[in-house]
Amino acid sequence: MLEVEGLCLSIGGREIVKDVSFRVERGEFLAVVGPNGAGKSSLLKCLNRVHPRWKGEVRLNSLPARRLSQKALARQMSYVPQSAGDIAGFTVRQFVEQGRYPWKGAFEAESAEDARIVEEALRLAKAEDLSGRFVESLSGGERQKVLIATALAQDAPLLLLDEPTAYLDYRSQAEVLELIRSIHGAEAPGGSAGRRTVLAVTHDLNFALQAAGRLIVLSEGRAVWTGKPGELVEPGLLERLFRTDFLRFEDAGSDVPFVVPAEFRNTKASGLRPGPAGDAVPCTPK
Repeated sequence: MLEVEGLCLSIGGREIVKDVSFRVERGEFLAVVGPNGAGKSSLLKCLNRVHPRWKGEVRLNSLPARRLSQKALARQMSYVPQSAGDIAGFTVRQFVEQGRYPWKGAFEAESAEDARIVEEALRLAKAEDLSGRFVESLSGGERQKVLIATALAQDAPLLLLDEPTAYLDYRSQAEVLELIRSIHGAEAPGGSAGRRTVLAVTHDLNFALQAAGRLIVLSEGRAVWTGKPGELVEPGLLERLFRTDFLRFEDAGSDVPFVVPAEFRNTKASGLRPGPAGDAVPCTPK
């Protein structure tokens, strides 16, 4: 569905993204992970033309993305930024309605189909009960749901997510993770796109490990590894790529362990000790 070849971006004479190539298959959930400053958000902004002066080749459904108008591009991909910024004077429903812009003329009124898709987007994003509230009155987690609902209202088969759990408390992070998992498995509100394709960038390793089917690791602007979540947590690989030691915690409800930096360990408080290859295993505190 999406093909990226030799993507490069320089800002102020500094290379931010360096010769990155990858493919995203239809219906796939691909996460790009890496430390702060790795170029993850910049990569996503190139695809969405927030940064228009990139070099390389990007194709959507085999068509060069450069040839698509902004509206045509928006019909193919929707974008959820890290935050809503300073938004005032809009109710949630009014804000989500703006997601229908790729499908309408400049002064075209909302149609019955537009209204249906907006309502379905609010439902999918679990934001129905927020519909009449003003966006500026919402919490961070609520705003993230509204941004996701607005992207869903675009009815595009490819969803781009920029740090979807950034700045959120733990409960909101869990809600957004479950929401994105649900959206990935659902049809677009228009009902014609089938299983939605998701490309997310994040520095939250556990979000990526638990949500995505495939990962790309970015480091200093370059793609240095790609594979399945279970492969990334193999002993030694995570440590080499992120240059820090990790503890791994198994959970019966997940095929992939959760990870935390080893520096977070407090064996007296947690009742855990490092096992082989940095795994964490239960022990009886002395």
